[in-house]
Amino acid sequence: MRLAVLLLLVACDTSESACEEAAKTTPGLDVGTGETVWQPLAEGDTVGWSFGAQGGRHVYVSLHATGIVQGWSDSLADENNPIVSIVLLDNAPADGADPQVALLNDYPHHFTVTAEGTFEFLGDQVVGMASAWEEIADVDATLRATLTDTCGTELTSERKVTLTENP
Repeated sequence: MRLAVLLLLVACDTSESACEEAAKTTPGLDVGTGETVWQPLAEGDTVGWSFGAQGGRHVYVSLHATGIVQGWSDSLADENNPIVSIVLLDNAPADGADPQVALLNDYPHHFTVTAEGTFEFLGDQVVGMASAWEEIADVDATLRATLTDTCGTELTSERKVTLTENP
């Protein structure tokens, strides 16, 4: 029991010591997909959109990170949570069209610790803009995620994907 309490305190520590501890590991960010399980993406993979309960369309995005301070899991409003932005861009938009298909901007969120000691952020719904979804069928797109933790570590990861109806 004492070990569990100690691990909880260390995991939630956002002081200088937490920043120093995070700095011992090379920082990294990897954008993937998956609603409840991490699914890595390779360049050119297909990403499917899903219909939401309120009639909108979204893409499930998951992140894998190392060398960050993960934040506090009990309060998403905690200032020590990493700030995450995710954007899905059409690589060849029609003339004059906004290339931004879906966006989740400056969203504070904690990351959970995996058995391997890395951090995961699973299954966030990146909601599409209504007008953009009308033409979504085998679109070449870029899925980009950025993260800034409480220590100022800034990371970016992106993959070129094909966006299609949920396969």
